[in-house]
Amino acid sequence: MHKLKVFIFPAIAAIFLTGYLTSTHNSRQSAKLSDDSIAKMPVCSIQNNRCELHVGQQKLTIQFMSPPEPEEETQVDISASEPINITSAWVEGVNMYMGKTPLLINRVSTNRVSGVFFLGSCHQPLMQWRLMLTLEKQKHPIQVLFETQR
Repeated sequence: MHKLKVFIFPAIAAIFLTGYLTSTHNSRQSAKLSDDSIAKMPVCSIQNNRCELHVGQQKLTIQFMSPPEPEEETQVDISASEPINITSAWVEGVNMYMGKTPLLINRVSTNRVSGVFFLGSCHQPLMQWRLMLTLEKQKHPIQVLFETQR
């Protein structure tokens, strides 16, 4: 068990560092998004650790396995009514720039993926976050909005 803890912290630190290093590139991509394109993005707000939305003919369910907490690993399950292919996914702060943290994805089945992300610490008592999911064959990414409290 101790060896597992010793492994998990460096792994999470490496994930966070990767997110930090790629944030410059990704922030340039976000900067290219106009207010008009953001308004066209499908939005899903997490309530009771889950949300559902329709993207085209497809129904998506996004569920956090536990409430997201800063400095804790958060697992998310994404299921769809049809086969799903996520081409990119990350978490970013909405009310405060925190860089971009990648969502590490595992395919469970053709219609379901699971992922894990790690939120950084913030001094604000209420932090607003956005999980961005880009699906294959979709013009605009999906915004999954959620909050954390200190």
